[in-house]
Amino acid sequence: MDQKQKKEISISTATVHENRFAIFQATDRPQEKTFIINAYGGTIKVTGKLGQVHKDILEFIKYNCIKYGYTKDGRLAFLVDLYQLRKALGKGNSLYSYEILVKHIKDLIKTTIEFDTEHLKITGNFLAQVTESKVEVTTKKGTIRKLTRIEFSMLGTKLIENDIKLFYNPIPIMNLQHGISKALVRYVLSHKNQPNGGWKLDTILKTILGKDAKPQAIKDAKRFLKKDIEQLKKCGIYIENGRVFLDRNTESSQTLEK
Repeated sequence: MDQKQKKEISISTATVHENRFAIFQATDRPQEKTFIINAYGGTIKVTGKLGQVHKDILEFIKYNCIKYGYTKDGRLAFLVDLYQLRKALGKGNSLYSYEILVKHIKDLIKTTIEFDTEHLKITGNFLAQVTESKVEVTTKKGTIRKLTRIEFSMLGTKLIENDIKLFYNPIPIMNLQHGISKALVRYVLSHKNQPNGGWKLDTILKTILGKDAKPQAIKDAKRFLKKDIEQLKKCGIYIENGRVFLDRNTESSQTLEK
């Protein structure tokens, strides 16, 4: 990879800003819109369309990259096998549509995020560009496919370098059927400590859906969560009597913060 020399860093699956605040809409079918989130004594303004599948893609890139390095202007670049990404997005049952994946990647390039918080002041997007790499891999059948180079923007790079890092396996989260379930898991994993008696489910839902979420939206969210209850357990999440609990002994829920 064409890169400049820079000190090696640990690449986390996600960061606190990404998971704790509703930058990514709590659905796999997000709408194009502009909205403002209150965060850390400031705001985060999002203009575009980002949902939980977009978050799946970002997390896979960082967790499953074959190699990473820096561009000449100091941005992180990752070498990724898009075939493996499509398998993961297809939940192991089928290959996710290449055309839809490309649309999601374009959303990650186009959507603008303006951070104006006490910890972070930067405007940009998550990805800068995606290009075919010269690096090839040989499949078990003997066919050859090329890997893909995915360059993060300066904003995407700064989040990885400077935000509180979260380390976990994203695959169990990607296997959830509903976006609200993914958003809930990611929100819980952004916390170092679990409250006594767990989190109040209604409080989490109002946070990830927005404080103006209507009663029907809350009701629908609970219905979707119920359908995902067994896979949520594989993510270390248990919902009992209107409370949410995290089992940190589950592989996907291991969270280290730096």
